[in-house]
Amino acid sequence: MLTDQPAHRVVATVSDTPVGDIDVLTWSPADAHIAEPLPMLFAHDGPELDVFAELTALIGSCVASGRLPRMRVTLLAPGDRNPRYAASAAYAAALADHVVPLQLRAHPSEHPPVLVGPSLGGLAALHAEWTHPGTFGGLLMLSGSFFTPELDPQEKGFEFWEQVVGFVDRVHTQAAPSRPEVALGWGTQEENQFNNALMAQRLGELGLPVQTATVDNGHNFTCWRDLLDLLLPDLLTRTWMPRT
Repeated sequence: MLTDQPAHRVVATVSDTPVGDIDVLTWSPADAHIAEPLPMLFAHDGPELDVFAELTALIGSCVASGRLPRMRVTLLAPGDRNPRYAASAAYAAALADHVVPLQLRAHPSEHPPVLVGPSLGGLAALHAEWTHPGTFGGLLMLSGSFFTPELDPQEKGFEFWEQVVGFVDRVHTQAAPSRPEVALGWGTQEENQFNNALMAQRLGELGLPVQTATVDNGHNFTCWRDLLDLLLPDLLTRTWMPRT
């Protein structure tokens, strides 16, 4: 089995955003110069996806094998997760107007950035691109919390329920503001499987290029690790190396 490509990690804080400070960790190939243009993958719940779903291990292996180009990964610490990720206009602005531009100034890229997120982080990924179209060229949403009143009545006690279902309803009733490459994955043993299948259908109806995958698991990091392996390399290839 291939091991991770040697890499280095830089921890930083993006200050004075609409939601306060956002901590980021940038993973780069060990031989990459800071000014070398490389594609950039952003990850919601980044430190957790890295530890429990082996995100950068997957990237390192794919880069070492030549399956993917050399790239950087920005692991976004969730901070106060629920209010940030639950279709928050302030967080979307923080991401699109502060974090992404600052990261790309510090680490230039000639490719559109891609964003991955699990659960509420998947919802937040779609919300950020929907409200700030053109920020991301690709989105990978893992078990996204795309709650609807019909499919998810058990979630009505969630403190940001109205905010989440309001945004999901917008997606189901409005035209898409942009056309990123999209992938969605979910577990066949989780409650979110039904709202994810519905969202995948809707995004396809809107004309977005959609790929889906499922694994026989629940709403957990093992599920998301397996889905990353199934979906992420192809999404990055579609976004950064499109077929002509």
